[in-house]
Amino acid sequence: MHYLAVDSYGPSLRNRRLPVEDRGRETKLTVIARYRFTLAFENSISPDYVTEKFFDPLLAGSVPVYLGAPNVEEYAPGRRCVIRVSEFPGPAALAEHLQALAGDDAAYAELLAWKQEGLRPEFLALIDCLRTPAPGRLCALLHARAAVRSA
Repeated sequence: MHYLAVDSYGPSLRNRRLPVEDRGRETKLTVIARYRFTLAFENSISPDYVTEKFFDPLLAGSVPVYLGAPNVEEYAPGRRCVIRVSEFPGPAALAEHLQALAGDDAAYAELLAWKQEGLRPEFLALIDCLRTPAPGRLCALLHARAAVRSA
C-alpha cells in the first residue's frame, strides 16, 4: 500500500465498504470483478496449497497477483493468467509492473487471453480427477503406494 493504492474490504486495513449487502462469495466475486488486479495471498506458501484466493479472481475476470504455492501454474486454467509476487525483488518493483500493465491495454489483455484460448489440458485433467469423490481418490492413492512398497 506504500507504493500503490490498494482497496481493502476485509477487517484488516479496511479502507472501503461493500457497495451492496454482503452475500458472501457472490458479493466477493461482484466486487473483485470491478478491478483489473486482485491481491491473492494464501495463508501458507507451500506446494499444492492453492485455494479460492487464486481461483476467485479468475472467475470474476480479474488477474490474481498471487503469493502462495510455488507451483501455482500447475493449477492455472490458462497460460500466463497470474502475476506471481515471488518474481519481483520487492513491493516497489511489483507496484511499478502493475502500474505499467494498467496503462497498457494490450499487455493487460495478454493476461486474459487464456479465456479465448481455452483451458489447458493439464487443468482439464485436474477437473476430470475431481469426478471421482475424494474417498475414492484417497483409496486409489493408498493402494498405489502399498503396491510400490510390496514390489
